[in-house]
Amino acid sequence: MYEESFGFETRPFAAAPRVDHYFPAESIDAARRTLSRCVERSEGVGLLIGPAGTGKSLLCQMLAEQFKTSHNVVLLASGRLCTRRALLQAILFELGLPFRGMEEGELRLSIIDFLDPTKAPSNGMLLIVDEAHTLPLRLLEELRMLANLVYRDDSRVKLVLVGGSALEDRFTSPKLEALAQRVAGRCYLTALVSEETRRYVRQEISLAQQQKDDGAEPIFTADALKNIHRATDGIARLINQLCDHALILAHADGARQIDAEGIDRAWADLQQLPMPVSVSAEEQSTASSIIEFGGLDDEPVGPDASPGGTASTDPIGQIDDIRQQLDSVAAENEFRPAGTIGPEIELAFPEHGDPFEEQFEDEQVVLDRHLPLTDQQKVFSQQSHDLSAVLSHLVEQLSDGQLAVLPMSAATSGEVKSTAEASSKKQFKPASDPVMPEGEEPNEPEMSGSGAGAVDEDDVLLIEEEPVEVVSAEAYRVEPVTRREYQQLFAKLRRG
Repeated sequence: MYEESFGFETRPFAAAPRVDHYFPAESIDAARRTLSRCVERSEGVGLLIGPAGTGKSLLCQMLAEQFKTSHNVVLLASGRLCTRRALLQAILFELGLPFRGMEEGELRLSIIDFLDPTKAPSNGMLLIVDEAHTLPLRLLEELRMLANLVYRDDSRVKLVLVGGSALEDRFTSPKLEALAQRVAGRCYLTALVSEETRRYVRQEISLAQQQKDDGAEPIFTADALKNIHRATDGIARLINQLCDHALILAHADGARQIDAEGIDRAWADLQQLPMPVSVSAEEQSTASSIIEFGGLDDEPVGPDASPGGTASTDPIGQIDDIRQQLDSVAAENEFRPAGTIGPEIELAFPEHGDPFEEQFEDEQVVLDRHLPLTDQQKVFSQQSHDLSAVLSHLVEQLSDGQLAVLPMSAATSGEVKSTAEASSKKQFKPASDPVMPEGEEPNEPEMSGSGAGAVDEDDVLLIEEEPVEVVSAEAYRVEPVTRREYQQLFAKLRRG
């Protein structure tokens, strides 16, 4: 857009990090040397911590570019990985190996097989994980396990973790104690100072220009460079955004040079501010000598107010005024303990009684079927109640002689006598029957298969008495088994 107007061959302030535009600031260059030493000498895990926009991703690309000829470089730029399988697949993808349709164990074995020095004569793998603070603890532990691959005192995996301040907080977890002990270099990135900001902007302009004319006026004036550092606090990403936007506005206005006012206008346009960020020196000196307290009333309040109607400009006097005002307010609203103030809403909780006092009508006791039934309470059901009622009625008839109990042999041989007729003779005697003389018995009707006097087999109750063996509790006692007997048993089982 503005490249031709300012004579640029490329865009000077790009949003994405570029290795060819690397600026060796003090903090980032020291971190690059430390991490390079950890990789070259296999000292251990390298840790890079820095706030957003200070050049962490640029440094990751610098390391990948530096060691791409000596190591198999794997750069995981996006740390949004949730499972071990996804992490291993991402590593294999960066190595150019198959990763689809494989289980977690197969993926891990594929990486180990690739790092075999007899098959890959390189110095191993350089694993750089950007945004590592987003990884779960289990994945950080998986990275530690990969870094443990050692062959002849040489680590096959060099690990570099890069992230924000949250990554350093992760290393305080006891679960990552083993990984924290392997950290050989801790590096911290900081923002650019004022001089570094000035040199960085001029370097970007110099790299983008097609023809460098030392006698030409600089695009950004000295005051503009000061405002750039003051607005961005030396954050490289914000410097790129502000300078790029200032160039766009200058190109729209047809200007060939950007001053302090142009930087303030660009920053206000980016941040949607109502006014420029710069303040004149006279306004700054006036604002620094005024301390405002209290509300926005025109008339001062307090005994120390000046006779002219304005409050005292002495800060100590203003503080005393505020204390007196607070004391007067406290005197008007006398403090009352919380116990003397009645509640505005009273809460009433109805009495529901004790829920454990509820009486249950039917209770059933469930017994263990493996325990002996002696001296145990029996369980009754509706069927048992019905059967008990029938049996109790029959027992009453047996006790009164209305029913006769015959042995099983007699019942099967056909010698069953009808006791129903006999019982009817004893209980139901018609009044018209003649009185029989003593010594004579009435003639009983003979039994036959049919007729009124025939016996119905459904009216006959057969009771078979069998001896019930009562098992005592002593029979269920089991002698304790010693440890030696267990050992002998398992030894026999192992021998088959």
